[in-house]
Amino acid sequence: MQGEQDKPKYQVPPGVLSAIVTIALLGTTIGQLVFGRLGDRIGRQHVYGIALMIMVLSSLGCSFLICKLRECVMVSLSFFKFFLGVGIGGDHPLSATIMSEFANKRTCGAFIAAVFSMQGFGILASSTVTMVVYVVYVVACSIQFGPITFDQMPV
Repeated sequence: MQGEQDKPKYQVPPGVLSAIVTIALLGTTIGQLVFGRLGDRIGRQHVYGIALMIMVLSSLGCSFLICKLRECVMVSLSFFKFFLGVGIGGDHPLSATIMSEFANKRTCGAFIAAVFSMQGFGILASSTVTMVVYVVYVVACSIQFGPITFDQMPV
């Protein structure tokens, strides 16, 4: 018979997780439509700067949530993920268009390929940083609390 101790201690319900992912994708769609149109109307470089600021600020908002209640965390995370999606959605059409406008005919394709291939390098770099931070955290916890297992780690 399985008891309460067999369940994972920190588990996000699948419906909540799906809602957070859907909100980010909705923000991406809205960002593509809004920033693409604004880029055509008031200037791509100016609008691209706004999209980058939205991405930076919403990433920081996702990183530094100060809520302690589960509901507050999920609402705040959804809020910032939506605006992160808006910023990412604005980045996609504008970055390719700006790159193609400033490249000459001979190097245009290579520049656009370079812009989008950098996404893969960014994913690789962020995963590496995550692993390094985790190892530093485990070492710091081991130094402070002695040898510990994953279940004993403070969160």
